[in-house]
Amino acid sequence: MSWKRRVKYQFDYYRRRALGVFGYAALPDYFTGRTARIVYITILVATSLIYICQTSLAAGSGYEMRDLQNKVNTLQEDIQKIEVEIAENTSMAKLETRLAELNMVAISDIKYISAVETAVAKK
Repeated sequence: MSWKRRVKYQFDYYRRRALGVFGYAALPDYFTGRTARIVYITILVATSLIYICQTSLAAGSGYEMRDLQNKVNTLQEDIQKIEVEIAENTSMAKLETRLAELNMVAISDIKYISAVETAVAKK
């Protein structure tokens, strides 16, 4: 017998032996019956739908988070603009021009009033 034929017979022997192991292990009908197949397909479809829904929700929340982050950035820019405007309006140069617009003048003589005697009432 040639070596090619010997290798072929050995391969066939091991293949039949391996398949034979699975051939003797028969599963019960409640694992292989029609209702079992329907249950398996139903579980597969339900699992697939749940996966698709969760993926869609994750993508939607990602878009929502991006929109909220853009809104936060816009509001922070507005806050910075308002802070700059406040700083400009509270500067001395701006206050002096507003005083001139309102016809106010600086006082030259300041008079302080002080109490000479202080009295505390006792009971």
